[in-house]
Amino acid sequence: MPPLPPPAYRQPQVLLSDLTRELLWTRALRAPAMALRPSRVILGMAGALLASVIGSIHFGDADQPTIAEEVSAAISGAFSQAAEAITGLDAGGLADAVATLALFPGRLLLDRPLATVLLAVPMMVIFALFGGAIARAVSVEFATARSIEWTESLRTALARLGGTSSALIAPLAIVGLLVLGMAAGGLLLGVPVLDVVGAVLYGLGMIVALLALGILVLHALALPMLAPALMCEGTDAFDAVQRCYAYILARPLRLLAHGALLLVLGVVSIAIIAAVARQTDHLATWAGSRFTPDAGLRVLSGADELTATQPAAHAVINFWRAVADLIVSGFTVSYFFTAGSILYLIARRICDGQDTMDIWDPADDA
Repeated sequence: MPPLPPPAYRQPQVLLSDLTRELLWTRALRAPAMALRPSRVILGMAGALLASVIGSIHFGDADQPTIAEEVSAAISGAFSQAAEAITGLDAGGLADAVATLALFPGRLLLDRPLATVLLAVPMMVIFALFGGAIARAVSVEFATARSIEWTESLRTALARLGGTSSALIAPLAIVGLLVLGMAAGGLLLGVPVLDVVGAVLYGLGMIVALLALGILVLHALALPMLAPALMCEGTDAFDAVQRCYAYILARPLRLLAHGALLLVLGVVSIAIIAAVARQTDHLATWAGSRFTPDAGLRVLSGADELTATQPAAHAVINFWRAVADLIVSGFTVSYFFTAGSILYLIARRICDGQDTMDIWDPADDA
């Protein structure tokens, strides 16, 4: 029997991928670039536009701000507060910004319950559709380094729309029922004799309030990961919610570190995109006003009284300015679901040990 040949040895090599594959935070740095893909920004723009149209419907008192205005003000306020906290290295301010945004759905439900149900719920369904499409595309790219067409990701999101919508809305509906129960119990306090019973039951009300608050905080922290959970696993809404809640409770500090990194990247990148859009408009206005007569200045600014075709011309200019604002909104929506997708895959890897490359393929179900 001839002797076996000696084993072939190769020169040991250390590739960059070997060093960075498990450094999950370095992979999270890709979030802004992944969110800036044109197809994802357009999906975000479509979602923001449709949700804005629904939220701009006046419901009830015409003097009240619309649901869209309240949501926009809450997000802008939290964004500004977070930006100031980051630049000032104020961890407490950053936590306050996150907490304010986390409790906003509960406050909106308490202040305007009917308008929230009739308008905010359809807005969340819109975001479930377009955000799910963004989450599917980002998850596939992050896991397999493969890009898919936006039409494919949108079809997948549409097929899973019921589950995604339920995951986003059902916990808030449970909180609404708990709050409604506490409000009904408060009626006892206005009736003689029964007010004593109501006072005794107040302790139970505090327990229910604590439960509702816990659900709100957990849901706010899990919100970016809910749509990606369905897009990555292909399961139902209950599984997605319990997965995300469990990940937050299992490794809160590690997820907080990755979430803080993604939040800082988001604040900085959104601020840059917004500044670029604002300065683009300023430059176009400045250049357009250099040689134009007073009539042209009125068209650009909308100041004073507009005559003839000037109102139409000013309206067209405002349309293009609105398009620039919509691009910023589209990137914001895109980044939210991009960061949520990356955070979910990282959380799953940290908590379950499941490889980030392992995601659900709709073809398997077929």
